Amino acid sequence: MNCKQFNSISLEEVLLSLGHLPTKQNEKEAWYLNPFARESQASFKLDKRINVWYLHSEGVGGNNIDFMKKYLNTSVNEVLIWGEKQNFSSFHQQQQIKKSELNYTIDEILDLQNPT
Repeated sequence: MNCKQFNSISLEEVLLSLGHLPTKQNEKEAWYLNPFARESQASFKLDKRINVWYLHSEGVGGNNIDFMKKYLNTSVNEVLIWGEKQNFSSFHQQQQIKKSELNYTIDEILDLQNPT
């Protein structure tokens, strides 16, 4: 897994895998209690449309890599190793689509090479 692949996973799914549930949400955004510290009102906002987060109480935000680096207090490489060990459905769906696109492309090539 590389950074682009990890950042394409739904952060909502990453948060769920870590046991974090939104306090409120709609189709565009979800609000969570701060996953890095205790708080009583949600200040962690996830923009579902562009898959980025912003923590209003600290004034920081970013993508999945940024979140997991802060959450695990570790390097990008360690985040990617952690991500590979997870079973994110959105990542597996992407892989299946790419495999089917690849098969389709191979079939097209074979048809071009062996016209009937």
